[in-house]
Amino acid sequence: MGGAFNGFTSEELTCYLVKMPAQYLELAVSVLSDMVINPSLPEKEVVKERQVILEEIKMYKDQPASYVYELLDELLWPAQPLGEPIIGTVDSVNRVTRRTCVFSSGGIIRRQISWSAPQGH
Repeated sequence: MGGAFNGFTSEELTCYLVKMPAQYLELAVSVLSDMVINPSLPEKEVVKERQVILEEIKMYKDQPASYVYELLDELLWPAQPLGEPIIGTVDSVNRVTRRTCVFSSGGIIRRQISWSAPQGH
């Protein structure tokens, strides 16, 4: 079996996806949902990823052609989530812990599942 897991975030959504042969659909959905709802996220990995994101923020701000769009969003959407950088700020990234990651991921997914479940099921 072969496949790939990936994901991305945009201004209004976060997407997690799996590319696998159709015969493994049930397994792919099971693994993906477990990763999203019950992430292991060792603290060591959160600390490592935090540093990667902080470097990405610095790199992004060194690219004026890209950074100008972030500044424009701040002007167009003041004090709104759409006016904030998708990647976060140095301050917000430094506040991220394993606990906040697990709560954010699992809590949001559980609410979405409960909202979308058919009535009476």
